Amino acid sequence: MRFSVSLPYPGVRAGTDIASQARYAALVEECGFHAISATDHPFPVVGGGSVSHHAYDPFTLLAYLAAHTERVRLHFSILVAGYRNPFLAAHMLATLDEISAGRVIIAVGVGYNRAEFQALGARFGGRGQHSDDFITAMRSAWSGEPVYDEQMDWRAEGNTLFPSFAGRSQPPMWRGGNSPGARATAARSFDGWSPLEVAEKWASKAGTTGLTMSTLPEAIAAYNEDWRVAGRSGTPDVCLVRGRTDWLRDPARLVAETEQLEQMGVTWVEITPYGDTPEVVETSLRDTARWLDEANLLAAD
Repeated sequence: MRFSVSLPYPGVRAGTDIASQARYAALVEECGFHAISATDHPFPVVGGGSVSHHAYDPFTLLAYLAAHTERVRLHFSILVAGYRNPFLAAHMLATLDEISAGRVIIAVGVGYNRAEFQALGARFGGRGQHSDDFITAMRSAWSGEPVYDEQMDWRAEGNTLFPSFAGRSQPPMWRGGNSPGARATAARSFDGWSPLEVAEKWASKAGTTGLTMSTLPEAIAAYNEDWRVAGRSGTPDVCLVRGRTDWLRDPARLVAETEQLEQMGVTWVEITPYGDTPEVVETSLRDTARWLDEANLLAAD
């Protein structure tokens, strides 16, 4: 199993400033985890029942952390398609991938915070179709060939991108979202699927469909069938985003649930370490890595 470790949200506890984020990323790498993940909330409404939170700009933050690490992957989880022009996003991602020697992973989502869309001047309606157009446009630009295409919000008339991915592999792209539509799009147009574990009672606040350990096997089976029907070959990645921390405190539970997830077909898990201080978070990361390694569940990079 491979693990991506969520970067701490700024201001939620001590030790979340930029310098601390660099030390945190280096610790994640030292422990043998595979990626650090950054979220995408440029201008949210926070509080008042909203589940949104503040975040550093993921492009700038991950570029900075690329310079402070050597191996760990740089994981966008989730990059909201509707917040940016696809060619602007493609340019920033291609540049970051070159800076980091090919360490970028991109999980793309449609977003859920209507107020944030409105503040950014982005269209909230039709954002599912927009995410499909977003990926198609980015991949076209990454080819290095002139792009001729037009959508509601942009038109390309032979424009070209530098740096491109001509002659090198494009970064893995996973589709976030729990709905059957998101899952089908992941099978059709992406390299993997990145669902969020969330109880049904909280799902509507996060703008998604409930997904738990009990319903995940059926969802992954449906995703694999969608993948097959789409004519895709190979085995796709499934990165489960697990925000809960209770399972990381108990080595027996950690091992048992990781084994269960592996049997279901999960290939990556995004984890959030427990702790309200940098010292406790470090203990969480080191213990989690040690327990997984002792059980031979921490994949070699």
